[in-house]
Amino acid sequence: AAPKSAPPATAAQMEYFFGHLFQTLTDIVFHKCRPPVTIEQRLRKLFQHASLDQREVRILRGIFDDAQRMARMVKSRD
Repeated sequence: AAPKSAPPATAAQMEYFFGHLFQTLTDIVFHKCRPPVTIEQRLRKLFQHASLDQREVRILRGIFDDAQRMARMVKSRD
């Protein structure tokens, strides 16, 4: 049987998601001194089209947490 689907992510959950995503990109130095506005707009559009459910948001935020933890470990070694 297919797993039950989770409820759609709320607007507030998506705003927390975007904040977490954009902070993670900063933490992993993704932008490399380029202004982040264009990539942030494109990522926002991409994830809004995806219509994430609450479970998917939690999974992705878990990935962001791990990426941020690894970035802190690397930074603490420098």
